[in-house]
Amino acid sequence: SKMQQHNFAIPEKESRAPTLTLSKTAQKLAQIEVTSVMKKEVVVATLLYGTIDYDETRLARIASWMGGRIDALFVDYLGSYVEQGDPIALIYSPELITAQAELIESKRVLKDLNESTLAFIKRSSALTESAAYDKLLLLGISDQQISEIIDRGVPSDHLTLHAPLGGTVIDLSIREGMYVKTGESLYAIADLTHLWLICEAYESD
Repeated sequence: SKMQQHNFAIPEKESRAPTLTLSKTAQKLAQIEVTSVMKKEVVVATLLYGTIDYDETRLARIASWMGGRIDALFVDYLGSYVEQGDPIALIYSPELITAQAELIESKRVLKDLNESTLAFIKRSSALTESAAYDKLLLLGISDQQISEIIDRGVPSDHLTLHAPLGGTVIDLSIREGMYVKTGESLYAIADLTHLWLICEAYESD
């Protein structure tokens, strides 16, 4: 028999998505919930473990700006609370004595120069005085302490170290009678009124 070719015409009608109707019982069994689409914040609670640590922005580690001997400790145990500017330790340093003597001598020479002295000598003496002043600043001596040295006119063989901020002493690496080198760590102070919580949150969380 010969195959016959037939043309079928699809009736034009509005296409619709297939629908599925479930009873309330079937919806519960399928765990299907339907709700209106809306924009809102989604909060996900995740349990994280962590540790309390110091606030690095409120932590100061103090090192010796000169070599010398610790002759006195005004704060001698961990956990001590200090205010900003409180004396911490008294250090003896031959380097400090020399630097003070240079400043005092340069001050005396500059004062003794009279108006008839050549200008380049005055300029040279002024530069020497300025260098001696800056040297003391680099050794950790404050402007007020330098002014007291100049007024006294006699070098001091000890320098008092002061707390750069208020807080709790959390590290104390020195004891009375110890010799320290330039740059050696002396102690650390932390402000415990602010702390950090360090947690590990992974991408899956």
